[in-house]
Amino acid sequence: MTTSPTGLTKDSTPAEARAALVAELRSGRRTQGTDFLRAVPLDAPQGTPWQECCLGVACDLAARAGLGQWFDDPNRSHGEDIHGNEVTVSRFTVKASDLSWDEYPPIAVMDMFGLSGNAGDLLHPIPYYDADHTGWREARSLAELNDLAGFDFDMIATVIELGYVATAEEEGE
Repeated sequence: MTTSPTGLTKDSTPAEARAALVAELRSGRRTQGTDFLRAVPLDAPQGTPWQECCLGVACDLAARAGLGQWFDDPNRSHGEDIHGNEVTVSRFTVKASDLSWDEYPPIAVMDMFGLSGNAGDLLHPIPYYDADHTGWREARSLAELNDLAGFDFDMIATVIELGYVATAEEEGE
């Protein structure tokens, strides 16, 4: 059985996996990014740390626990973020024969953490002020908190810790 440095295994409960995610988001070891699970600016020097969204951190924890892996797909290794910046993207898959993902985690990863939806649905929308569109909006998922609302990893960890995410346990799955 593979165990990650966080103590997380493929057999950990969803509550244990979420606790490990909260701890990792607060660890200060990660560089937060948006729009992709994991990316780095195209012109970044070699050795530049990956920028990850909060769900990319979940994928990395899953991989370290033995569920899935990162790989670079030569057919889709570059992308563009919402600001038009070109990035090199790393994709995540659970099995080599499965689809790979660069924007949302595979279902198996969401199941490991007990998160609902493909973007980590919230129980209730969380309002935020969107300066780009000059108005109030509502985030409905962890991905939106990370990518659109400007929540940092500590704030996202608090949302998870306080139980504001919809979990499979609550849906009876």
